[in-house]
Amino acid sequence: AMLHKTRAIVLHHIRYRDTSIIAKCYTEAFGVQSYMVNGIRTAASAGGKSKSAISMAYFQPLSAIDMVVYHKPGQPINRISAIAFADVDALQSQNIVKGTMRLFMAEMLLKVLREEEPDQDLFAFLFSALSAFELADSGYENFHLQFLLKLSTYLGFGLGGSFGTAGYRIGLEQQNGLLSGAVQAINHGQSLPSANKDDLLQMPFFAHLPMSGHQRSHLLYELLAYYRQHLPEFGTLRSLDVLQAVFA
Repeated sequence: AMLHKTRAIVLHHIRYRDTSIIAKCYTEAFGVQSYMVNGIRTAASAGGKSKSAISMAYFQPLSAIDMVVYHKPGQPINRISAIAFADVDALQSQNIVKGTMRLFMAEMLLKVLREEEPDQDLFAFLFSALSAFELADSGYENFHLQFLLKLSTYLGFGLGGSFGTAGYRIGLEQQNGLLSGAVQAINHGQSLPSANKDDLLQMPFFAHLPMSGHQRSHLLYELLAYYRQHLPEFGTLRSLDVLQAVFA
């Protein structure tokens, strides 16, 4: 197995025996990959462990990391030779709202990113969007909605174009009215303020768009229904109830 350098976004980890984990990451070089990490160090045991132990902090959901990894094509689980945070400025805050959004987005990505093939454009989008999310101190309450809207374009079933264009509405009708409730409400200014003609898809992240908790929740359920239509394996999201409770 050759050594390779790659950036990665952590999606998930599971415990393996007492001191090891298997981490699933979306890597820039190889797409979705799993890595065995032995001798994992928790904060409590950090004092007594050897210097070579890798901190658990690297493997929190959506951590952006730089790694040197062993890579053998076709091998289901590889190993990490070296690891560091990719963006020290964007270290994860302990904010409960952001933490819950992070869990939700990581669970979404775990469901939609299945390919063991690199996708430079998708990786660049995820990396920059999630770094911006970590750095934002406020104005991120719509981030997960914009994230799902913008992500869908990279997954091949994007809601391309503005919500308000005639061509888009025709395209929507051809999709059996999926999302039509939320979209019509947005078009007619019922769901989102009509004063703001731009929509979440076109607006940059963190642009101000006042929405009530109910509007946000409604749009989220519509978006998830849209994802389910395109991804038969999608299933349910464990983090959804927690997210809705935090925003209630």
